[in-house]
Amino acid sequence: MDYTEIPRELIYKEKASLKDFGVSNEMTIEHRFYEGLLKRPSIKGCFKKRETILRIFNNAYYLCTLILMDEDPRLTIDKYREIAGNSERTIDWINHFAPMTMALVYLELKGCRQECACELRIFDEFLDDIYEHYRDWDTNGAPGGKADFYELAGNGEQQYQKLPSDSPSFPPRTITIKSLGEAFDNDGHSRSLRYFTYDYDMERIAEIFRYLGRTKEEKEALRDALKWDIESFCDEGRKPRFLAQLDGMDFSSEEHAVEQGMEARYSRALLEISIQEKKVHELNKEISQLKQKVHNAEDMLPSSEYHDSLCNELTRTKRDLENTRAQLQSQLEAKGGNDTQEMWKMEKEDILVELLTPIFNNKSENAKSFAEEIDGREDIEIIEIVSSYMKQKMVTGTSIHRKLWSILHAFKIYNAGESNWNLTLKQRI
Repeated sequence: MDYTEIPRELIYKEKASLKDFGVSNEMTIEHRFYEGLLKRPSIKGCFKKRETILRIFNNAYYLCTLILMDEDPRLTIDKYREIAGNSERTIDWINHFAPMTMALVYLELKGCRQECACELRIFDEFLDDIYEHYRDWDTNGAPGGKADFYELAGNGEQQYQKLPSDSPSFPPRTITIKSLGEAFDNDGHSRSLRYFTYDYDMERIAEIFRYLGRTKEEKEALRDALKWDIESFCDEGRKPRFLAQLDGMDFSSEEHAVEQGMEARYSRALLEISIQEKKVHELNKEISQLKQKVHNAEDMLPSSEYHDSLCNELTRTKRDLENTRAQLQSQLEAKGGNDTQEMWKMEKEDILVELLTPIFNNKSENAKSFAEEIDGREDIEIIEIVSSYMKQKMVTGTSIHRKLWSILHAFKIYNAGESNWNLTLKQRI
């Protein structure tokens, strides 16, 4: 059974004063936590400080009671966080007071691990889930909410060493006729026993007895309340059958106790299987995503034939340029020129224009103008200039990719690779 479905009044008795939580005793974690709350900015600016802090403590104690009864609180953690939010959608509760509540829950549960109904391994994983939740928490523009949790929880953990070893206890409220009366109004609305038992369904009633009837007195109180409710609100046609079934249920027999224990162990095993299946599903999902990324990366890689042809073309271009440079160098030396570097620069520009002319529709003046414009420019600026020439239809469209890039890259004018050239150029055209 999900204990959050049970009316709160049956599980936890609200405390009317902060003194009831021991905040006046300096040797309690509640006192240290209370002092820390008063220093938080969102509490300082709160109009109803006392009511808000009292609600934080009551919500935290109610949550501790639920969690310690839960056979696997990991499965209900989202509902617990909703309760910490006080079922309100205000910014202060969502971003500040809820993290404060969970910080107190974390600190209190750390001190009473041995009282939990689940395995200690499960309980410790649940505490880790609480603590790690706020690390990547989206606070909707209120980053102080993350600090509200970690500063209160962290400071509290450090101070545990300085406190007595006695830890708080969170037993569920004893079921009595009075507590049942507070929880159910018996008027046929959503909080009635008829609604809670799914219109007096015997399987549901048996489940309620197992989870709430911990003692003989509690079972008797539940039985009396159900009898009164059936006699008062059930239709005459079904009333005798329901009353007879209720009288015939023996909840105190040894056989039932054994059956209840076996069912609890079986339910816990199913919960563990559910957790493991969820983890396997998540791992398979991550593996599928990784395989897709590898596949996409392989599609983006050029083929080996294309890579080989590109390397051969670049090698030929580099060899031709080196031969041309050697010829010009020998000519300059034969002429006895002193400014060899300057002469080489001029010849290099002429060679560049000559190579570019076929790309610029065999118009050398356009090629020369282009060469002058790109001189000393950054890669992105060169792309903009090429795009401008394309829009003016001054350059052959089929030549602007590999051929133009090969020339500019060989002359060390454009430094990035061909894929960068193609991608950036595509975005500009």
